[in-house]
Amino acid sequence: MKVMGTQGIVRGKPHRTTIPDKKAPCPLDKVNRQFRVPAPNMLWVSDFTYVATWKRFAYVAFVIDAYARKIVGWRVSTSAHAGFVLDALEQAVHERRPAKGMGLVHHSDRGSQYLSIRYTELGVGSHAVSVVLDDGRMTEAARVWFILQYFGLPVVVLNGGLAALDRTPHQAPGRTEPLTLKPGSGMVGLKNRVGLKAELEKIQVFDARSAAEFRGEDLKGNARGGHLPGAAHLSHDALLDGTHLRPAAEIAGMLDAAGLDGSRPIVSHCNGGGRAALAALAAVLAGRDDVYVYYLSFADWAADESCSIV
Repeated sequence: MKVMGTQGIVRGKPHRTTIPDKKAPCPLDKVNRQFRVPAPNMLWVSDFTYVATWKRFAYVAFVIDAYARKIVGWRVSTSAHAGFVLDALEQAVHERRPAKGMGLVHHSDRGSQYLSIRYTELGVGSHAVSVVLDDGRMTEAARVWFILQYFGLPVVVLNGGLAALDRTPHQAPGRTEPLTLKPGSGMVGLKNRVGLKAELEKIQVFDARSAAEFRGEDLKGNARGGHLPGAAHLSHDALLDGTHLRPAAEIAGMLDAAGLDGSRPIVSHCNGGGRAALAALAAVLAGRDDVYVYYLSFADWAADESCSIV
């Protein structure tokens, strides 16, 4: 229809179902607009739309197997909430029963309903503080912390990981109503490559990678190695004392010594997001109040030949 210059007739005001936030952290696009596959259960594409009825809008979520363009899961709801989108996916899994490890990719748009599915399911919301933890590496907990706080949700990281959990905290009641997300309302913001490139001289870049990565000796699969112009290096390992983040005063001294004094906005990065999130968490703990994360990090920067690398 787009090629032929035609479109369906819309009576009344158009009704939006997809409400994206281009700055929000999200999984990378593994499809790259290539929707042809050689066999079933290799690529599922999901979306939802609406149908106007005499009484109200009816929302329809569906999952399509890209191989045969067949709908393998669907659900209808009177409201565009996260639950019915997940129900359609669960129906598709039950119908097709894809084998574990077969490489099935589930592709969807960037609507807030998809992003809020797990948050709602886990009972995450503004009604209670979420405590995140990992196995003690701290990077995965920091990654979750960054994403939750970015949407304005109260969240803390358990310093030390699972081993530091001596008792199960009191659990707040779960949520039943859909979760409303507010992108960019947390204490730590998000930077993309274009914005970072334009602001390099006005910010302090916090490179949390290893020394070998910073020097360009360890490429981590990137086509180019090195670091961003003017970047300050402080490896994420140095921020940890075993499985614990070091005390705030000690981290503050380390940041000052590295040239990350907070006189300008601090933007942390690594190679893929986790270490950058930990660096941002450490900066906040040390009292820095203007902190951002370049979530796609050096892998994204190195892939753009127009971005300078030292």
